[in-house]
Amino acid sequence: MRVAPIALLSIVAIVAAAQDQPATLSGIRRIHTLTLVSNDLRGTDRDRIVRAFQGGTYSVDELAERVRDKLRERGYALVEVDTPQITCVRSAQSKCDADVRLMVRAGDQYRLGEIAFTLSPATRFFLPINSAHNFPFNVERSLTQLQSAKDSKT
Repeated sequence: MRVAPIALLSIVAIVAAAQDQPATLSGIRRIHTLTLVSNDLRGTDRDRIVRAFQGGTYSVDELAERVRDKLRERGYALVEVDTPQITCVRSAQSKCDADVRLMVRAGDQYRLGEIAFTLSPATRFFLPINSAHNFPFNVERSLTQLQSAKDSKT
């Protein structure tokens, strides 16, 4: 079977163009470089997030969700994180080192003001917060501990 030279060149061009496109597969990747692109995210928060995830190994969806969760912990309750743009730096079977770029719309940062307790002083032990905490802190875990303590007394 003889392949026409024009068809062969077309196939080579398509394969070469595909290699230049960012990878969008959801496979596991080691994060070589993480870049957060945002107009409203403070530099200190951006640096903290980058340090937390750069060098780690995550799936694409997991990385976006973890960045979103970390920003919510920093008080950005309404943060939006777009789908990561990925470029493979070095491939090895199904894993690769990747440069990841995330578009982030952080929105306003919320801080906890004051909480008044009317139950008992012991309640403060289960909700260890102060006015310096960002919102939302880990409310679910604290409330679960509080409920468990209450249930054990009944």
